[in-house]
Amino acid sequence: ASVPELVTQLIMIDITPGIDPNAGAAQIRAFFAGPTDWASRDELVDRALAFGLGGGTREKAERGVYLNSRVREDGRVEWKHHFAHLASALAAAPELAAQVDAQQDALSEILSATGWNDIAAVTAPLSLIRGEQGFVTSEDAAEFARRRPDAVVVTLPTGHNVQEEAPLALAQTIMELRGAGQR
Repeated sequence: ASVPELVTQLIMIDITPGIDPNAGAAQIRAFFAGPTDWASRDELVDRALAFGLGGGTREKAERGVYLNSRVREDGRVEWKHHFAHLASALAAAPELAAQVDAQQDALSEILSATGWNDIAAVTAPLSLIRGEQGFVTSEDAAEFARRRPDAVVVTLPTGHNVQEEAPLALAQTIMELRGAGQR
């Protein structure tokens, strides 16, 4: 919002300043607290599904695992991104994890306040696309709409990773919003 003339439209996807960072994060942290590598991608898909992750179907979980993992030279499968390795390290060090949680709580209070200020300052057309089972709850979406009654809020039948779970529905929604938001 510091240079509003550069933004012609803002579409936020399953994130708002007011979400509870510990809600979805706790589930993800528990998921990543396990092993850091697996014998196969199927084993990793099974773990994701056991934690209720992966988009609700095995096919969607397989796609997410394929896009976010790699097979090492030794044939073992690991995550591509560093977050999984950090979360696993935190799970092995509860004292450090407690310190990180306390810092996150303090930071989330600051970001929530300043984030809502930033949202209030947006002058371009504003939209929120949320996953029905994503991190942005119905209450979060209602708060977003209360703070920005001019914004469009769309809910898609997905989890947090809307772009992975429903890429075509997301693209169609963005195109519709883009058409409605052009000045």
